[in-house]
Amino acid sequence: MAISGLHIGLAALFGWLCAAGYVALSGANVPAQRGLLALTLWSVVHLLGHDTEPVADFAVVSRAYPCH
Repeated sequence: MAISGLHIGLAALFGWLCAAGYVALSGANVPAQRGLLALTLWSVVHLLGHDTEPVADFAVVSRAYPCH
């Protein structure tokens, strides 16, 4: 099954816990983990009150999970 970051974002509409559960049910493949990491980083940064550029968010996540 192919789970992408878009799917994780859609599951996040129901909450972070729902998105994390969806990642676990999908087998926690790399794209799903990367999507959850991006969602988590974005959530933490915005909860702290910082505004970021989407390119900076992408750079952080892509360094954590480089493409194969």
